[in-house]
Amino acid sequence: MRYPIARRAPFAHPLRAAILGEVAERPGQTASALAIRLGSDWKTVAHHARVLTELGHLDARVDNGRRLFFPREGTPATKGVLAAASAHTAARVLGRVLERPGVTVPELGEGLGVPESTLRWHLQRLRERGLVARAGAGLAVPPAAREHVRDALGVRGGGAE
Repeated sequence: MRYPIARRAPFAHPLRAAILGEVAERPGQTASALAIRLGSDWKTVAHHARVLTELGHLDARVDNGRRLFFPREGTPATKGVLAAASAHTAARVLGRVLERPGVTVPELGEGLGVPESTLRWHLQRLRERGLVARAGAGLAVPPAAREHVRDALGVRGGGAE
């Protein structure tokens, strides 16, 4: 074990408890995002998040070169959704497609106030992970992914069945 003192007292540093609380509230954040939310230096947050990961209190997943932190109890499928939707715009896109199956890219752009080129970039990544698919002339969350998407976005019910 690289951190023997931390093993005996994992929450001796107050920042660790704050990191756990923040990750529980908003899973799938980078150390930089956590640092901004917690008002701390990102290197310090990255260190403590790494310690919490090594001690088994957090899970970490690398997605597109970014290390994302998750609460330990999440399912792998939910973590995959969170990793894909960790960008604010991607999460908004995914939420809108979930609530409005069949929505088109121009409708998404208009409804979210996001340029079509940005939408297409996020949609490509969501498609690669099986979270969005064509539905007629529009888009929808595939049935196999709906429950994981709802869990990851904290949505109950809603969307097409």
